[in-house]
Amino acid sequence: MNKLCSAVLTILFWAFIGFIAIDVMEYIDGGYTLKDIFSKENKVVHENKNNVLVDKKENDSSKEDVEPLNRSKVIFYPYFEMLEEKEKTIYNQVYDNAKKRNTSFKPLEEVSVEQMKRIMEAVYNDHPELFWLDSSFEYRYTDDLLCTEVILNFNDTIEYFEQANAEFEKVVNEIVSYAKDLENDYEKERYVHNMLIGMIEYDEKAELNQSAYSAIVNKKTVCAGYARAFQHIMIILGVPTYYVTGDAEGNHAWNIINIAGVYYNVDLTWNDNEYDVYSYFNLTDEEFSSSHTRSRVSSLLPKCEV
Repeated sequence: MNKLCSAVLTILFWAFIGFIAIDVMEYIDGGYTLKDIFSKENKVVHENKNNVLVDKKENDSSKEDVEPLNRSKVIFYPYFEMLEEKEKTIYNQVYDNAKKRNTSFKPLEEVSVEQMKRIMEAVYNDHPELFWLDSSFEYRYTDDLLCTEVILNFNDTIEYFEQANAEFEKVVNEIVSYAKDLENDYEKERYVHNMLIGMIEYDEKAELNQSAYSAIVNKKTVCAGYARAFQHIMIILGVPTYYVTGDAEGNHAWNIINIAGVYYNVDLTWNDNEYDVYSYFNLTDEEFSSSHTRSRVSSLLPKCEV
């Protein structure tokens, strides 16, 4: 009788408690890969739904603490605009915590795991300046797949952030200081394009290669680094430039840029060759279509048509 009561109470206990699991998502060149951070037998963590999170007030943003992004007429964040209103609130929260280098927060709105992935993708795609933000994040979720905590991962630059940021800003400012005085946006684009191609080496084994830092400071990167570095510098110069992901003989990243009101595709990675550095410079979608195909949310970016 006692064993039966004990078994019934145990079942009722876990039914009341619910299930909280934690996974980590890695975002590389526009796609997420699910990775378990626990072994199979330890993946599910049983905790009280009403008290699942560690109290981290110093790292937690309330509605009063979240600083909305300063969106001027010059700086337009296309992936932010694709989100639903409550997703935009969490996007601001992610950005705010990443800027402050906080490790975790509780979402201010009820969002599903799928919505959280979409939000994180939007932040990654809109903000190359957050070079210390790793391309993976962790989250806790309930048995009905609602996100209860977001854990931001930072790359190695967080260990020496002041130095890393100073090195990053130094190179960026050197390029911007010359480019800003050029005659028009097209000349600015050509100058930045050529400077980056001249100083960067393509290297699949490059450290931090999903970040602008790998291109600007380490000067070794892959397509994501080329595209984020170009995006970051052109945005500072006031030229609308977007990060694009898709397929080009495999997962790939490039840019869309607005020059004099017309959108063009530009691929610094494929232009970094010894034959013709302008082969994939300011082309229309039709001209790009034989080699590049947009995927996921990047397909919603403006069309490149003359």
